[in-house]
Amino acid sequence: QVFTVNITVLVQNITNGTIINNTANISLQNSTGDIIQLNVTENTTVLDPLLICPRSITTSTTLTANRTCPSTAIILNADNITFDCAGFTIAWDAEGGGSDSGVVAVGRSNVTVRNCVIVDVNRSGAGGIGINFTGTNRSLILNTSIQTNGTTLNHGILLRNSSNNRIVDTVSNASGTSSQNQGVRLDQGANNNTFIHDAFRTNGTFFDIGIYIEDSHNTTILNSTVAALSASSGIGIYVVTAGGGLPQSTVIRQNNITTDGDGGSNEGVYIDDGADTVVSGNIIRTNSTVN
Repeated sequence: QVFTVNITVLVQNITNGTIINNTANISLQNSTGDIIQLNVTENTTVLDPLLICPRSITTSTTLTANRTCPSTAIILNADNITFDCAGFTIAWDAEGGGSDSGVVAVGRSNVTVRNCVIVDVNRSGAGGIGINFTGTNRSLILNTSIQTNGTTLNHGILLRNSSNNRIVDTVSNASGTSSQNQGVRLDQGANNNTFIHDAFRTNGTFFDIGIYIEDSHNTTILNSTVAALSASSGIGIYVVTAGGGLPQSTVIRQNNITTDGDGGSNEGVYIDDGADTVVSGNIIRTNSTVN
């Protein structure tokens, strides 16, 4: 038989990528004129690429709304692109699993992250990273605010084997309910990186560090604010080698550095290992039982 089919769909509302209670009115008419009418109501999941987590970015992109993800939120998967949040918020780690990131770039060159608010929204899980640059060079983080949460080993910014990057006008708050949280961490040969007009703050129970520099050369920190508010043994800026090469030519100028802890030793700047280090024109305040 031959049927004439008319379908009308009423969409009532959309929540989190799912069309809720959409109604399809279906009218069938056969060759003799008989009409059969059906009414179907159901929920339909829509795979909206803007709602998929993590979202892969391969071209320059500007956000138009806030974004929440259960774990990692954004992966930059191309060189020479700009990811502009336009002031919107990226909320990551909503499930509290830890070991995830707000924004990740691995093996990239000339990428820019700017105008973002990046927040870990769950206090569970360890190893959260606001912005993770691994093997990523000649890139920029600009005018961005980062807040970690979780328990321990949280990093606002990680530069791992990443060189010739600039972090400008950026705020990184690395908080955790336990220890060893770091506002920014440079390691495994993260060389020739520059920080200008930034603010790094860390808060935890023990050995929390504002800026941690390990086996990395030619780091420059200018006109920034660093605060290590660890309960014990906090360090504002820590320069050290783990066997991968003595850090050389670290420049720390015109910064405001504060440590504040109830116990242990707290240091504003701690040069464990380093050559040709310049510490000049800084204001350093410590407050603890041992300074």
